[in-house]
Amino acid sequence: DQSEDLIRKLSESLEIKGLIGYASHPDVLEQAGAADADMLIAVTASDEVNMVACQVGHSIFNVPTKIARVRNQDYLLPIW
Repeated sequence: DQSEDLIRKLSESLEIKGLIGYASHPDVLEQAGAADADMLIAVTASDEVNMVACQVGHSIFNVPTKIARVRNQDYLLPIW
């Protein structure tokens, strides 16, 4: 995430490793350990960042399970 305060709070309350950076950037995902991850869960405030993070996790790091939070219902329209 971009918020140092949010990362600190989450790292203290949950047993997670938090990094400041853009979640969809390969270097940030690499620092987060994506190469060894069994799962990538992307839950930023941006649907597009979440989807790209999962795609990068798949394409570059071969993460087997990806979950992207997508709130915009337009992505679920049958046309897509």
